[in-house]
Amino acid sequence: MRAHGIARLRLLLSILLLALVGSGPLRPAFAQAPAGGEVRILHRVDWIAASRYTATVMITNMTQAPIDRWTMEFDLFPIADVMNNVAWSTVSSRHTVRGTGPMRTIEAGQMVWFTYEAEWTGSGVVTPAACRFNGAGCTIEPIIPPTPNPQVELPVEIVHWVSWTGLTQYRAQIWIHNISDQPIDFWTLGFLSDATITGIEHVSWSSSGSFYSVAGSGWTRRIEPDGAVWLTLEGVHTGEVVDPTACVFNGFECEFLNPEDIKSEVKPEEPVRSYCQMSVDEVASADPKDVSIRFMWNTLWATGYTAAIEITNLATDRPVRNWKLIFEMASTITVTRFWNGDLTKSGNRYTVSALLYNNCLEPGVTVAFGFEGAHNGAPTKPTMCEFGGETCSFSARFGSTDVEDDDDVSPAGFSLEAAYPNPFSDRTRIPIRAERTQHVDVSVWDLQGRRVSTLYDGLIVAGDRREVSLEGHDLAPGAYLVRMTGQEGGSVSRPLMLVR
Repeated sequence: MRAHGIARLRLLLSILLLALVGSGPLRPAFAQAPAGGEVRILHRVDWIAASRYTATVMITNMTQAPIDRWTMEFDLFPIADVMNNVAWSTVSSRHTVRGTGPMRTIEAGQMVWFTYEAEWTGSGVVTPAACRFNGAGCTIEPIIPPTPNPQVELPVEIVHWVSWTGLTQYRAQIWIHNISDQPIDFWTLGFLSDATITGIEHVSWSSSGSFYSVAGSGWTRRIEPDGAVWLTLEGVHTGEVVDPTACVFNGFECEFLNPEDIKSEVKPEEPVRSYCQMSVDEVASADPKDVSIRFMWNTLWATGYTAAIEITNLATDRPVRNWKLIFEMASTITVTRFWNGDLTKSGNRYTVSALLYNNCLEPGVTVAFGFEGAHNGAPTKPTMCEFGGETCSFSARFGSTDVEDDDDVSPAGFSLEAAYPNPFSDRTRIPIRAERTQHVDVSVWDLQGRRVSTLYDGLIVAGDRREVSLEGHDLAPGAYLVRMTGQEGGSVSRPLMLVR
């Protein structure tokens, strides 16, 4: 009997082994690790300070299929102590990085990126080694950054102002304006602050005691001639918040100006002044009913989002001065980052005020600000809107020209599809389609509400689908909006991200 039982057990084991061999190797629930060439990984050093540096790692999907839930491993020493845009962990000098949020999936032809900070030993920054992507070997290509333009004198004017003060907390802005005729790359700013700074947005930064070191990163890394970048500071104080001192920009001594200093120095170059240059006694401000306000979701994922709000002055002969917008969001929606405006929050009510450079809108000009955050799986539009002390609506224009908006239907008879790749470094393509024959304008705008490029201006026939392209060689890295406007005035927008 015992021999018979052993024989049966051997037979069952043989059958199981044959079944496993016949079915091939066991496969994971997700796609297999990509072979060489399916991703391209670039490494760029953005900033080097006395003892620290910041670098960006860019991963491009070189295939026609999305890569989901990616993981990357590499060796790096000294180890990174800060990483942004990803989930990460370290074991000794081995770093493991996982895509998260909007970086979790790499669409076909799309690039995702993350930044990290580490100590610098002074002997040169090393490129991460022993790379593996989704379990397969990979190569990390170093990018040599261009040499910064030499300057013989301070090339910027720097403005500092406190935008909000609480009992123990405060928020401030620093505005850096390039007054030279050359672009500025890889800039650094150092200063002393009596207040304790807990966060600086849009840049890389570090501190040693009361001295703070700041460097441009991402879209703030390059400042075009007559262009500007801005930083948002958050911190705590024991009383009055004073301007920082001991200012040094790219090795030049500098000083922090206040907005009034800049306004007093502005002199119109043309004999005909703009409406914003005129006083209230010369020309009245536009009525709130002459303002159009549009809310749009830029991107949505399982628990997060990015969104934008556009404010357009529809008046023909009056400016909008010192604008302020108030709106409410559902309690299930949070805002974690904000740009191109000054944001304060009380409960579920948000107040957005103009910044120095966008506090006056000429007739026909649009200003856009954006934000990102989290939701509970059911994102909803703002539920209340107030502009200039009057009730407004995100789904209609003011006054007698109300036009209903529906995010799921193109009210203007055309559609603007998502750009690809996005983010992009050299060139991106944007598909457009018309439901009825009409004249359309497709243009690119920066987050300061300025048109930077016209991609198409002409007739498009009903049922026609075509692609327009944007070359990024002449644009500064950062966030942009591509907007398609029809002959009846309706428009749709999509976000773009240019990286280097």
